[in-house]
Amino acid sequence: MQPPAAASPAADLVVDGRAYPAPAVVEALTPHLLPARIERMRQVLDARLASVALGVEDLHHGHNGAACLRTAEAFGVQDVVAAEVRNAYPLPPRPQRAGTQGGPPWPPSPPPAPPHALPHPAAPPRPPA
Repeated sequence: MQPPAAASPAADLVVDGRAYPAPAVVEALTPHLLPARIERMRQVLDARLASVALGVEDLHHGHNGAACLRTAEAFGVQDVVAAEVRNAYPLPPRPQRAGTQGGPPWPPSPPPAPPHALPHPAAPPRPPA
């Protein structure tokens, strides 16, 4: 098996070890998009922040990193630098604990209303018995 192809700084797409240049990917996908969608993508790309970068260090869990990336994406930050200095990543999985361990059981469901009870105002009328 060959090692994966290195992506170039021009943001190549690497799939199954094969690198596809970004312009070729755009050319292949463009016919499948509506013109309005392409225009919206261009607007979003033009509004990105190239002058700001997010730096994260020693994330403890993957969900923390995912939250950082989502936030960066929401604010248009396109450069993220991660440094793992003290914590090995990924951390070994934590043991699973029961969520209700030691807690009270669920309360029982209320008994059904007797047939002669008044219906809820929003309920449809009952058919005659």
